[in-house]
Amino acid sequence: MIVKRTEDTRREPLVDWVVFLFWVIALVTTCILYPQLPEQVPFHWGPSGEADVWAPALTAVIVGLGLPVVIYLATWFAPGLIGGRSGYGGPATPHRLTRRGLVSSFIILHLVVLAIGLGVEPWRAFPIGVGLALIVLGNIYGLIPQNRFLGTRTRTTLEDSSVWKSTHRLTGLLMVVSGLVLLLAAPFGGRWLLGLVPAVVLGLGLASFVIAANAGRASRGSDRGP
Repeated sequence: MIVKRTEDTRREPLVDWVVFLFWVIALVTTCILYPQLPEQVPFHWGPSGEADVWAPALTAVIVGLGLPVVIYLATWFAPGLIGGRSGYGGPATPHRLTRRGLVSSFIILHLVVLAIGLGVEPWRAFPIGVGLALIVLGNIYGLIPQNRFLGTRTRTTLEDSSVWKSTHRLTGLLMVVSGLVLLLAAPFGGRWLLGLVPAVVLGLGLASFVIAANAGRASRGSDRGP
């Protein structure tokens, strides 16, 4: 079948180039700032907000810049992981939007780790980085195709496409709102924000499953009728 190349279709590769440019900017920024990094940089933070895992600066940089590439290639060559297909067969699909959102979010998180390694206070860097990532992911969360690898996966969401869609759309909205709250709080907050960030992330995860359960009950109720 021949797919007519609409204006949206022609723009599709351009959007991927924009994501690639974002990665290149992160790469160049990292190369410029790398000499200023200490030998060991914080790489994982516990619930208290204190770093509990440290890694050599080179390892942190390789993982931070390499993970977005791995995610992009994995979802390009194995698109079934997030319920799509490779190539540009038409306008932007949920599969391609999800891939771009994931890659962009992990680039943002790499820049957060880089900033903290350079001495930026974690309570300043984390709310901004996580807030931006939540806004990006929230905008594509409601578009994630039904799949068994990514998203809110319960028996009900995997069995009922309408429950999947409603769960992810509402959760995505909550993610965007939560991201905006973190961004607004960052300039005025303090160390207490280190506790707020994981609380927001965990709360979103719990809320997503509650939304899925309620959507499932509503769907079963509508199927039974009056």
